[in-house]
Amino acid sequence: MIFKSSVEQNSLAITKVNAHYYEAKQFFLDNGSIDSLCVCDKNNVPIGSWLRYNDDEIIISAKKKLHRANGAMELYHQSLLRLKEFGCKVITLSQDGGSNNWNRMAAIAYGRRGKITEEVKKNFFGDYYSANYANRILSFRNLAFELKDGIIRMSDLSSEVCHVTNGERRTVGQPVNAVRNIYLFGHCYIFGAFVEDSMTIESYLQHMINEYSLPIKVINYGILGNHSFWKYMDMFSRIQFKSNDIILTGLGHCHFDDIENISSVEVMERAGITDIDMLDHFFHINPKANKILASAYFEAIKNDIFDEKKNVSASAKAINLKHGVELYLETYLLEFMNNKTKDKTVGSIVMNCNPFTNGHKYLIETAANMVDRLIIFVVQEDKSEFYFEDRYYMVYKGCSHLKNVVIVPSGPYILSSIFFPEYFGKNMNSKVKENSRNDVAFWAENVAKQLNVTHRFVGEEKSDEVTRMYNEAMKEVLPKFGIKLVEIPRKTDFNTIISASLVRKYIQENSLRKIIGLVPHTTLNFIINSQSLLERVNDEIIAVEKIYHDEQFLAKDIAYKNAILEKKAQDLQKQLQDLKNQIPCVISKLNNLANFITARIDVSISGENSKLIIENCSDERVSCTEMVGGNNNNTNSHILQSTALCMDFDIHAITGGKLDVYFRGIDIRDPDNHTMRVPYWIDYKSIKVDGNELLTNTSPAWHDQVLPLTGNIIDGTIVNIHVEWEQHQDTRRNIKVNL
Repeated sequence: MIFKSSVEQNSLAITKVNAHYYEAKQFFLDNGSIDSLCVCDKNNVPIGSWLRYNDDEIIISAKKKLHRANGAMELYHQSLLRLKEFGCKVITLSQDGGSNNWNRMAAIAYGRRGKITEEVKKNFFGDYYSANYANRILSFRNLAFELKDGIIRMSDLSSEVCHVTNGERRTVGQPVNAVRNIYLFGHCYIFGAFVEDSMTIESYLQHMINEYSLPIKVINYGILGNHSFWKYMDMFSRIQFKSNDIILTGLGHCHFDDIENISSVEVMERAGITDIDMLDHFFHINPKANKILASAYFEAIKNDIFDEKKNVSASAKAINLKHGVELYLETYLLEFMNNKTKDKTVGSIVMNCNPFTNGHKYLIETAANMVDRLIIFVVQEDKSEFYFEDRYYMVYKGCSHLKNVVIVPSGPYILSSIFFPEYFGKNMNSKVKENSRNDVAFWAENVAKQLNVTHRFVGEEKSDEVTRMYNEAMKEVLPKFGIKLVEIPRKTDFNTIISASLVRKYIQENSLRKIIGLVPHTTLNFIINSQSLLERVNDEIIAVEKIYHDEQFLAKDIAYKNAILEKKAQDLQKQLQDLKNQIPCVISKLNNLANFITARIDVSISGENSKLIIENCSDERVSCTEMVGGNNNNTNSHILQSTALCMDFDIHAITGGKLDVYFRGIDIRDPDNHTMRVPYWIDYKSIKVDGNELLTNTSPAWHDQVLPLTGNIIDGTIVNIHVEWEQHQDTRRNIKVNL
């Protein structure tokens, strides 16, 4: 392929054998005034373009009429053929066809872009129209996207009319116990642009299937906009298709001679769809058109969905493993692969890190000192207590000081349920040994070989039988591929072996002070500041609400199922209430975490009839308690506490005297012995008195080791205090101190 600037196609040409994301990104970095690059094939024929998204990211945009020249399209074609060979029914949904009259109507719709009138909205929404309803639907234009390594993914969304989770839009009426799936991939009309969840093609198709009580689930993987084939190839590589699944994919004008095709344009034109049913594009269509397309797709697959031999559970299998691995390596490790000859020794570690502990950190640091380059594969399967995104973040932050370490997601091919499902359930059975060997062999042949891996590092395992057997499989298999297995003894903390399971146990018991010393400060900060526990409960609530909502929808539409669905709805409502009842407990635990970042400031004035007040402290996160006492009741004191990481207030001396201000941490007593105090350190970054900085360096303090400020103050004096602090970066161990 060849890159050419779309501004100066003749003078700024870069010739590459393989034009990839990182090369395009480097070109943009070197040429700041250029915002797009034309991508050409070896015959200098344009096949697409790279576009500057912002200073950090770029995206690929393929031209519709030139898709056939794009290598990604051929990979897409081959993937569909392999799905077909595997047993799936595959149909493309093309946008070509249509008469001159259709093209005229499409041009009318396209001419409305940026100027949609209320009359157009009324015609488009029909009986559903109201100004408020139309505005809610049209807000789809503001849906957010996530961009990573040139691949666009839709962000999660939950609104009155649209719900998106992990790239999948809600399909109303999905059965709970489905044994096969119908996947729809494509652009705006597949996603359901400008209709609510219950009026998408997928929801109408699901409703038609449910009328026959078939155990089939329809899944909406549409995405707004016209995105590249790489986006869909990335999705294909992550989905575990089953041999009885059905794939309907509508990417622009694409269809192939050896794959069944339906022209969605011809279906709509035959059914009498006009420009009234289009908003501002011939595939921004209303519920009426969606229902027509759903009926056409149902007719095309009905013989297959009524096949009783296929409506049974089928085993999942990875499709296009070789192609999927190639795509995975290009996505995450292309830059490393282009420079791998620089490293004589390359090591790798596959880690779950649930969560990231000092044991993981010790293993990585030890391994990094033994090789030129170390690749950390963080297990991507989301079957652990901590989400993959959280585990990846903790590893990334905990290893930021190691310059020869590369951290990437494991993808669906490394220690995944494709080859080794027993790993995640820790189930010992007759297949553990065989599946362990298969997983290791596939990794060695298809991943390690491409990366020139010479060493694989593991931690010594004595307690977990499944992991121990996996390590034994590596000892047997890896030498056959010229890879050396290095087993490193486990790190201990006061003779206790550090393990993620022990950390999870302490978190579950809300004994967070016990994990100090077991995890790096980066992990501790994440756990303290994370809302992941509450989010996990909220996710479960959303899932149950989704099922409850869908079951209610079916109960209204299918009369003969009312009695069964009402019972299910009651059960789900009870589950929903049970989950909501857990929220106060989770919030209470999160509130307890605030002790790790709580600053306490004691302000007192002593002298005969001395008195002070605290003023101008309006932050609701600051608590202020007045204490009256001391010798002869001549001391007037105030205690201020906050987790806000900064505090600003005035000390107003009503009558003067000796002023004492102590900056310290919160008073935490050992729950087993109230005569002992636990030192929870915080770091004071700044202490200003009337704008004058008193600290030259960050100063640590806890309740019994204070930073004092003393002096005499006269009647009527007002002193401004500004304080900033953070969690102590080198957290002390949990040492009990006799009072």
